[in-house]
Amino acid sequence: ALAPDGTVATGTAQGTVRLRRAGDGMLLHEVRAHEGAVTSLAFSPDGSLLVSGGADGTARIWDAASGRPRSRLPGRKPLTSTVFSPGGRLVLTADAGGDASTWSVSSGKRVRDLRFHVSTVSRAAFSADGRWIVTAGPSAAGLWETGQAGRVGPPGTAGRGAPPARRQHRGLLLLDRARPPRGGARPWKPPLHHLERPGRSRLPAPHRRIRAPQP
Repeated sequence: ALAPDGTVATGTAQGTVRLRRAGDGMLLHEVRAHEGAVTSLAFSPDGSLLVSGGADGTARIWDAASGRPRSRLPGRKPLTSTVFSPGGRLVLTADAGGDASTWSVSSGKRVRDLRFHVSTVSRAAFSADGRWIVTAGPSAAGLWETGQAGRVGPPGTAGRGAPPARRQHRGLLLLDRARPPRGGARPWKPPLHHLERPGRSRLPAPHRRIRAPQP
């Protein structure tokens, strides 16, 4: 991972994270971060923090200037992706067990679990404006809507009041929002929209499926 100031973070199969100065390669910090391989590294947008993910299932937030630990984010399955939100208030993790989660940077506590995939989540990312999260696996991609004030909420909570629309968003075809179930909205649901490869059918009705275009 590369910080805005040029600091380079690297991880080893033994769980060590090293921070070096890009100009001359000088070693700034070396920390034992994980029990097992370091699988993911990312700096916060301002470069002040570093998040590392490991095969031990944990993520750790570090102070980039001092190399001191800030938070430990627990987990059970090997992590495949760790990333900060554009505003730096959340960390998004994804693992080999099919789960993704958001975490508060300030408290180190889990904010939401994003459960949809039935196998490895190979990549998870925020949109540039922080409004959307996309999770990708071997056969499907999930698109999640984030709430305001750095909180992830159920589909439909961000931009409440705006009429649903059929629109194109970064190459993914988004259909009108499904109506909430009878008896009130659920506290959390699978993604607002998702893509599946032809021939794959993983989610039961009434969740909408959008088939990926044939190459």
